[in-house]
Amino acid sequence: MGANQSQLEQLEQLESESNFTKGELEKLFVRFRKWDTDGSGGLSAEEFFKDEDIKNNPLAARVIAIFDDDGGGDVDFHEFVKVFLIIFS
Repeated sequence: MGANQSQLEQLEQLESESNFTKGELEKLFVRFRKWDTDGSGGLSAEEFFKDEDIKNNPLAARVIAIFDDDGGGDVDFHEFVKVFLIIFS
């Protein structure tokens, strides 16, 4: 229950910080969890590149590096949402 509450709080915070609705954020979260194949809570470059559209994009590695705000080598959900905010703004 604690993890679910944390996820709900994170979605509510992101909703207030972005143009996305709660439903859109939930869909992004489902996509994020699907791509997070190791369950680490962050997407590595390897996990991103499993998606054919991303793998074929020559700028994908640079985009991932730009949005890795904390320099941890992966993109957490908050950083993931920021990617989509810029793409769809």
